[in-house]
Amino acid sequence: MQTIAWTQELAVGVPAMDESHKALLKQLEEALIAPEEDFAQTLSLLITQIESDFREEENVMEAIDYPGIQVHQEQHARILGGALHHISSRVMEGDVAVGREAVELLPRWFQVHMTTLDTALAFAVLLNEKESREASADCSAAEFEGVQQWRDASLQEVVMHRPRNSPGT
Repeated sequence: MQTIAWTQELAVGVPAMDESHKALLKQLEEALIAPEEDFAQTLSLLITQIESDFREEENVMEAIDYPGIQVHQEQHARILGGALHHISSRVMEGDVAVGREAVELLPRWFQVHMTTLDTALAFAVLLNEKESREASADCSAAEFEGVQQWRDASLQEVVMHRPRNSPGT
């Protein structure tokens, strides 16, 4: 069974995202080791944690007008709607084995997701914060627009060059 524990290597540099990821990985670890009689409840808590994490990320993406929002949201939808919600109903019907199989695939998926899409999002958040500070320091409109164009081009490059044939990306 593959597990994933929080390490600084998974940090994206945005404290709110890092704390959310820590909580998510803790809940994932609990699901991985849950005894059979507690698995359905633990899976439900994991799904709730994932939904919360994804909702927070998507709110941030909307707030900063993130150019990679569509790709990122599609990945969230695939893991939740395409996999976990479907599996959850089967677990509630008593098929714990299929739930365990799905949960055992999540550590790798989250590792890839956090080190690619979430890292790109964190870059955008940090850049947005920098732009906000610079804008409030009265930089000229032309300078500010140039930084925005550079940010959009850089983010598009990061999003479009994500690893191919990786699980969940």
